[in-house]
Amino acid sequence: MNDNPEKREDIEALLARLPADDPRRRLLEALIPDETFTHEEAQAMLPDYVTDELLGRPVRELYPRLHRHLLHCQQCSAMYAAMIADVEEEVPQPMAIPQPDLSFLSEIKLDAILKDVRGATKEALQSVVASAWPQLQNELKMVTRVFFRQVDQFGDNFILQPNAARAMGFGSGDAPLSQIIAAATYRSNLALMEKYKGTKTPTRQALAQEAKTIAEDAARHMGLSEAEKTQFLSSYIAWLMQDIEH
Repeated sequence: MNDNPEKREDIEALLARLPADDPRRRLLEALIPDETFTHEEAQAMLPDYVTDELLGRPVRELYPRLHRHLLHCQQCSAMYAAMIADVEEEVPQPMAIPQPDLSFLSEIKLDAILKDVRGATKEALQSVVASAWPQLQNELKMVTRVFFRQVDQFGDNFILQPNAARAMGFGSGDAPLSQIIAAATYRSNLALMEKYKGTKTPTRQALAQEAKTIAEDAARHMGLSEAEKTQFLSSYIAWLMQDIEH
């Protein structure tokens, strides 16, 4: 992301338009660091951040730049975790301490979401289209049904073979946008499932970054424009991460 200023600018512009409580905003902040926020600033704010979090205050809203920094900086997130551990050791029992949000350090499971790739694709399509292309919602049911008939005919492997995809019309300039989105969504889910099948589950941050890479590749092969690709990436990853949280 750091070596592609144009994409970074696109995401920063989208971030500026999203409200603070929008799940897509949290996801996008996890994808790119705030390069104007230094380690020194983060470490100076950490004591207040930890104190407020243990008191149950909304630190994500109170310290948005520090929270974003912790998603990317291993050094500062390790210091944060150490400070939490120190406080827990110093507080006598049986005093209860509110549990801090360590989601950016924890592992997640994808099986429940991607085991049924077709079902996950239908859910993702509904979310992606509603978020980025609401004008396509009326045709979504029909497009999904036609798309999976083609998958039944050609098999799952076609989605990994761009030439076969073009022969079907996916990725070409003639394909309806709704079909291209369906193909990109299915390809992304299938690739994620294959990526993590039988392997250790990733952290949320690692999954977000890997999902972005996979979805970006799918969007490119399916022929989405740069603007459409940006919309697809943000809405698809927002669906994936929000689904994991539930």
